[in-house]
Parts: sequence; C-alpha cells; structure tokens
Amino acid sequence: MIGTSYGAWEDWFYRRCVGWEIKFVIFPRRCFISKEWIWFKHAYKGYAFLNGPGEAIAQTRWHSKEEHLLWMLRKR
Repeated sequence: MIGTSYGAWEDWFYRRCVGWEIKFVIFPRRCFISKEWIWFKHAYKGYAFLNGPGEAIAQTRWHSKEEHLLWMLRKR
C-alpha cells in the first residue's frame, strides 16, 4: 500500500492528529496503512478529535511499528 492516496477524510485525520503513543495490543486491530492484523505486539495508536455542533468525536488509527516508521520517514 506504499504510495496510496487515501482521500480527504484520511488527510484530515493526519492533519488534526493530537499525538501518537505506543500500546501493547491484546485485542486484534487492523493496521491502517498495510491492512494487516496487529495482535499481541506493540503498535502505535493515533488520536484526532472532530468538534462540531454536537458532541466531540474521537477518531483512532492503528499503525504497526514498522509501517509507522516508514510512514514517518516518508512524511519528512
């Protein structure tokens, strides 16, 4: 999935992302970049909040450690 354009909604998430933290994943999660399952290992979890006329909505994205590293290098 390297070089894939995700569209305006995903660009919004990465522009508004509050921060990334590394978590140990117990329940299966899907890597947003590679679409592979992450389970029983460390991964990065990103947060972004959508504030509107109603309640704030929290969005999360999971990246595997390897894909997150490659994504950070491509972003620079």
